[in-house]
Amino acid sequence: MDKANVTARYRAESVLPADPETVFRYIDPLPGSVREKWDKAIKELQIVERMGDDLKLLRTITHSAFGGIISSRDFTDLSLTVKTDEFIATMSQGVEHPDCPPSSDYVRGINYPCALICFKIPDNPNQTRLITYNQTDLGGMLPKSIVETALPSNMMNFFTLVKTAMKEDGVMKED
Repeated sequence: MDKANVTARYRAESVLPADPETVFRYIDPLPGSVREKWDKAIKELQIVERMGDDLKLLRTITHSAFGGIISSRDFTDLSLTVKTDEFIATMSQGVEHPDCPPSSDYVRGINYPCALICFKIPDNPNQTRLITYNQTDLGGMLPKSIVETALPSNMMNFFTLVKTAMKEDGVMKED
């Protein structure tokens, strides 16, 4: 059986009918954030260390997935938020930290450079081009075929869930 021990790289994109600040508020992965309420993949978000307003060490714990075939994972990432005239983004890179050692309760996953970027659309300030870049090693002994199914499916589900949450909250303009 071919095991997935290499990094899977994925990119996904969608245009959302809401301004970039609103979209970013819904996707920013912070404890107590709006995202924690709608993102079904996230079990828990923790700030392990804050190194400024825009730089922090985050621990993310995921729920198990695919009916328990994929166990809960934990990720420790250095996360930077950047805001320019053209975009708002959160960029992350997996790191090791003494205050966040691996736990026997979860499989340790590793995120290689990842990003969630909300691009402004110059001709329409009420639309956002959201691009996600994901390079993840889920760790453990998962077959490559499971990873190649789970990660793209999870990314597409991400867009569906954020749109649903924004519509339910009345902050998203109609498509």
